[in-house]
Amino acid sequence: MKNIATSSSILRNITLYPVKSLDGISVQQASIAKGGCLKNDRNYAIVDKVGKPITGKTNAAIHLLRSKIDLASGIILLKHQDFANWEQFHIESERKNLEAYLSDFFKQEVSFIFNTTGRFLDEPDLSGVTLLSTSSLHVVTTWFPNIDLNSARQRFRANLEIETEEAFWEDRLFTHHNNAVAFSIGEVQLLGVSPCARCVVPSRDAQSGESIVGFAKTFAIQRKTTLPNHSTLEEKGHTYCLSVNLFVQDSEVGKTLFVGDTLEIHGEVDARNIESWRRNNEG
Repeated sequence: MKNIATSSSILRNITLYPVKSLDGISVQQASIAKGGCLKNDRNYAIVDKVGKPITGKTNAAIHLLRSKIDLASGIILLKHQDFANWEQFHIESERKNLEAYLSDFFKQEVSFIFNTTGRFLDEPDLSGVTLLSTSSLHVVTTWFPNIDLNSARQRFRANLEIETEEAFWEDRLFTHHNNAVAFSIGEVQLLGVSPCARCVVPSRDAQSGESIVGFAKTFAIQRKTTLPNHSTLEEKGHTYCLSVNLFVQDSEVGKTLFVGDTLEIHGEVDARNIESWRRNNEG
């Protein structure tokens, strides 16, 4: 396969997003949970009265909601970006008060719900983890004024960030349609199944919600002009993509990723049955 790399890459950052679409937390290690996701990633979601998640795709106000969460104690702190004071809630014992606060914030009735098996992921049966490189984020910051590395990281919201010798090195972790790239990070075996197509969210500042006009078009043009020779991204039909969707088999549940682990590519595998495999093996 043309994607096999000779240079190494190292896992440098792990970010969990305990509440879908809210702020992430940086951790030194993360274990694989049932459903092919990271433990404590997207365990909670804010949903409207018909059960549809409140996300940056559907409600730009969510960019103004800051959050902190202590997973051990079950305490969540929330505040409006423009306000100084935090409101504190225990997720279980103060759920009604938490939902009342969120309903007031979003000006609609919402619920705060829980799931530990990746059901709140965008593609729960196909991709439980996302990965990109620090080098790629650095290049993206050169395409747009006033976007620094931390801002780029917040906009693209990947779980795993690797240190590589070149930008878009991670394009080696997906390949032609119907195939996946088998690789490992430390003891965890992973499959790179596809490039991650982006939505409107990266065009907005994660703290203010302010949007960059023409972001997607500019990004796609720049991505195309900087496409590595090893990339198969253009087969997708557009280049507004950054990060790689990873599929994690149930055999990896309980294994742990650590910052500092080395990534090693093993080769291509047939990926035509991945989505049906996940659905048929739930529970």
